[in-house]
Amino acid sequence: MALTGDSKTDSINRALTVYAYIEQVLQQGGSITVQESPDATPQKLVIF
Repeated sequence: MALTGDSKTDSINRALTVYAYIEQVLQQGGSITVQESPDATPQKLVIF
């Protein structure tokens, strides 16, 4: 992919790994936050 230089297969594998991690955290009652810039307010990531 242009952003990372990874192959499509590597990008898909990485995406699945990240998704599995997020699902694990959410299943255990945790939450994930994102902060778009250093001075931005962190926001809870919501996945439908």
